[in-house]
Amino acid sequence: MISKNYVSSIAILVSAVVGVGMFTLPYVGMKAGILTMIFYFLVLGGVQHWFHKLYAEIVLSTKKQHRLPGYAEKYLGIKSKRLLLVLTMFAGYGALLAYTIIGGDFLFQLLSPLFGGTVFFYTALLLALRSLVIFFGLSWVTRGEVILTGGLIGTMLIIGAVATDGAMASNITLFNPGNFMLPYGPIFFAVGGILAVNDICLVMKKEKQRIQSALRVGLIISISLIALFTITVMSLSGAQTSPDGLGGLRSFIDPLFYNVLLAVGIVTVTTSFFAMAEALEETYVWDFNINRRIAWLLVSTVPFILYYIGAQDVTKVIALTGAISGGLLGAFYLVLALRAKLKPELDSPIKVHLTPAIAYAATALLIIGLGYQLIEIFG
Repeated sequence: MISKNYVSSIAILVSAVVGVGMFTLPYVGMKAGILTMIFYFLVLGGVQHWFHKLYAEIVLSTKKQHRLPGYAEKYLGIKSKRLLLVLTMFAGYGALLAYTIIGGDFLFQLLSPLFGGTVFFYTALLLALRSLVIFFGLSWVTRGEVILTGGLIGTMLIIGAVATDGAMASNITLFNPGNFMLPYGPIFFAVGGILAVNDICLVMKKEKQRIQSALRVGLIISISLIALFTITVMSLSGAQTSPDGLGGLRSFIDPLFYNVLLAVGIVTVTTSFFAMAEALEETYVWDFNINRRIAWLLVSTVPFILYYIGAQDVTKVIALTGAISGGLLGAFYLVLALRAKLKPELDSPIKVHLTPAIAYAATALLIIGLGYQLIEIFG
């Protein structure tokens, strides 16, 4: 029997994964080719599921709830905690910045024809509203996760079905070997969602044996939706595909459906923003004993400051954030899991096979991937 908590856990993961990352993928796909995208969806999707299970095992093996830096201190020492804080902040703020850029652009496209205004104004407005919601707490957002996710999936499927009338397979780039490494960071970012694992473990505390299943089903649904969106947009807008994924569709679909798609985009990136903001805020509160109001201020203001000083290229932000979080943080998940297996406080129902040889080999591959992505971005 499928329980409410099981469904909620799947919804939590889908809401964390299906976010701003997917909107950049059609543009990346047109440059790299759909065959390359499918390859990375399968490979990096499998890697992220492996990380999800490893992190869930760490959470379930430990008595006290932490975020990643707290687990690092417990199993690796205080220096690792400090390093993990830097990496977690980089990945977290990179994600929040990406949500800020995309969300502001979508709101500008939706409302500026009626009210005027600049992209900067709508970006600041949306960020202020999000910060206000975070200030008063996110418990109501968690309670509405299933409804929001169900509405998101339904709307995307309906629009996808309507939009396919103008779709042409000939618009899609098949393969471009010159850009083979380009999707690495963006797809690693897009299929992430690992910070939702803490929440899933809490929701499923009475059904721990089914956590692994919820993680698997949630990620499969998420990747399927992201792939469907990517292929649909590429087949519609072709060479006119924009970096935000939606801008190039304006000429190809009915204005009403385009506005609905913008609204869905805003809801999507906002739910992902809340999930990441909550995780980052809890890192400050749980693991560094920072006052919750100060933590809220740090979470709310830094993305705006980064945007204000000129970090506004969403493709580069996502590629860099995905490569860092997938590469360096991924390596820490592996080392952390090895240590947690040696000294577990609780008997975890999830036990992922991991040896030092596997961990070191995987870490080497992740670092190589990060290096190639940095060359792709800056070289």
